[in-house]
Amino acid sequence: MNNKRFYFLLLIFSISFFSCTVYKQVKFEGLSNLEVVPYTFAKTKVNADLKVNNPNKYNIVVKELQSELFINNEKITDYNLYDTSIVIPALQDYIHQLKLDVSTLTLLNSALNLNNTDSINYSIRGKIKVSAKFVNKTLPIDYNGKISARDLR
Repeated sequence: MNNKRFYFLLLIFSISFFSCTVYKQVKFEGLSNLEVVPYTFAKTKVNADLKVNNPNKYNIVVKELQSELFINNEKITDYNLYDTSIVIPALQDYIHQLKLDVSTLTLLNSALNLNNTDSINYSIRGKIKVSAKFVNKTLPIDYNGKISARDLR
């Protein structure tokens, strides 16, 4: 009888513990410090800072990231991280430095479509696998933003 009581209490404890660990989604807050570095005729390196906010009272660990970057609704590159352990501190912003390889032709086509505007529309789409308090989640990424011309280097 004691074993049944122990397992029942363990089950109740587990359910209550894991139900309290529901956490808020990590927020993507945009790209900044965009730097375009010519690399070869076919490829261009683009460096940028991706600002991410953790609204939770505990650290979030990024396990995997699969994303696509679009400029003016045209896909320019993929950005993926596998088997990582990037820690986003509790209740803080985190800056992740992106290093992207982009087709020079695709980047030039996107630049020609700007039509003398002072900003670039971009979007990041994909999914991110995160972990916190023994709970793993896969969350969607669907962020839209603008980069001002003065933020380009």
